[in-house]
Amino acid sequence: MARRKLRLKDLRAVARLHRRGMSGPEIARRLGISLRAAYYRLEKAGVTRRRKTAARNRLSERELSRTARLYAQGLSLGKVGARLGMTREGVRYRLEEAGVRRRPRSWPRPRIGMAELKGVAELYATGICATEVARRMGMTAAMVLHRLHKHGVKVRPYSSKIWTPTERARSAAALYQSGLSGPQVAERLVMRRATVYKYLRRQNIPTRRRGGVAGARRRDRLRGGA
Repeated sequence: MARRKLRLKDLRAVARLHRRGMSGPEIARRLGISLRAAYYRLEKAGVTRRRKTAARNRLSERELSRTARLYAQGLSLGKVGARLGMTREGVRYRLEEAGVRRRPRSWPRPRIGMAELKGVAELYATGICATEVARRMGMTAAMVLHRLHKHGVKVRPYSSKIWTPTERARSAAALYQSGLSGPQVAERLVMRRATVYKYLRRQNIPTRRRGGVAGARRRDRLRGGA
């Protein structure tokens, strides 16, 4: 099979990334190609591959200062690498080159604002679960539980026998009873299908056969025609 002819912009792209200090594997991940293809393009672009020990010596002061500045803001190695398009090892090398001391694993987390704690507590008090609060606030469920504990809010047990329909549960039931199917309700409310059917079961709403209202009407027409 004939090799695809490389375009000039492909060669310029690998050369530009190489000048930024990125290694062969990092260039391959950035461009979505194999490592062999990355080295082949570097060779066709006339770029001399540097040794592994010399990669850090070619980093510019601007790149080192930017890496150190992001790390000083409290970001982890993985998050700094995601910002700069490199691996954790590449970030670690740059920090060592810049003389930045690594933080210990027990580094204190940033303080949580009172407004954020109050917002999480108010949402949780409406009756929605911690997972739904996390989805609305853009955080994980563990972070929500941590903030509730900080705010002194007692977390409801997962196996509570008393369940009050939330706004989303009532919306799911109303859409399902209007004729929409379970998948359509899930798509409308941006939730899982299993969550829709769980809300329906908890409100004692019988589920329709596969095909819904449209399918029942279609079956009735077929029976009448027969």
